[in-house]
Amino acid sequence: MATSQKLSRDFHRLGLVLAAIPLVLGLGWTALTPVIYSNMFPHALTGIATTFAATLAVYGIVRAIGWVIGGFVAS
Repeated sequence: MATSQKLSRDFHRLGLVLAAIPLVLGLGWTALTPVIYSNMFPHALTGIATTFAATLAVYGIVRAIGWVIGGFVAS
């Protein structure tokens, strides 16, 4: 297997691990939302949307960094 492929796979795994952090924290916070607010649905929906947006952003940033570094390794 080429070094750039291994590096890409490693950054994929790192992206999954790092993306799990905002996912767990965001879903935990969203689970506490009904306790804090009386009207739970809009806050829970906003919390879930924000959580998934942050999770995808973290994963995308890590994969982009891996793509750039993989390009330097290949050349």
